[in-house]
Amino acid sequence: MRLTPSKWSRTLPALREAVRSACFGGTLTGAALAFLIAAPAAHAGENHQVVIERFVFSPATLTITRGDTVEFVNTDPAPHTATEDDTLWDTGELKKGQSARIEFPDAGTSTYYCVFHPNMKAEIVVIEKLTNQQKETKHANRRSSAASVGPSPMPMEERQGTMIIRL
Repeated sequence: MRLTPSKWSRTLPALREAVRSACFGGTLTGAALAFLIAAPAAHAGENHQVVIERFVFSPATLTITRGDTVEFVNTDPAPHTATEDDTLWDTGELKKGQSARIEFPDAGTSTYYCVFHPNMKAEIVVIEKLTNQQKETKHANRRSSAASVGPSPMPMEERQGTMIIRL
């Protein structure tokens, strides 16, 4: 396995910790060494944002990779929720300026709505890994949404009441 500099930056901290835990009396066992060489690096999840504005979830469809986190940010004066159709996850009530983060560990499609405004609907598609075409589409969507929406509605450090929900 060949590690590029970007892979090293993600792999090195985990490798150091594994070596520390696998060492006993300063020696590394053959089994531990084989595990370290064969073990793939874990996916470091990306962060995505869904903005709730003018009674709409934006984007209406978001495709992410398994392990990514989605932050739901309410910029409306009215309270909203992002509640999965089968209530597998729920942000709870988000007042203006509040946000909640949800991590998506499993592949699949989650459709969700706002409890207070059931006509507000959207979906998150969680896939194992992005293909090159999906990566290009994702980057194009980011550029077009950044141009139309503008910068993040509120700097992260100014947001109050952010919740993190892990499934």
